[in-house]
Amino acid sequence: MTCAGCAEKMRGELAKDTHGAYVHAVLYGVGAAILGMILYATFAIVTGIVIGYAALAVGWLVGKAMIKGSKLIGSQA
Repeated sequence: MTCAGCAEKMRGELAKDTHGAYVHAVLYGVGAAILGMILYATFAIVTGIVIGYAALAVGWLVGKAMIKGSKLIGSQA
């Protein structure tokens, strides 16, 4: 419970969710997905081993890139 003035002040301090942040997040995510695909394919071709858990690492990489691209908007970091 807060007073109206304090609540308005907190709303003003929150990061604004903008179209630009979304576009940057998507572009960073696509870049990370391409990088992850190249690394995953290179590892599979060189070693002949296909590890399904590596896909989790690619997903983590994409998620982190999207958070960085949006400048932490929408993240709990």
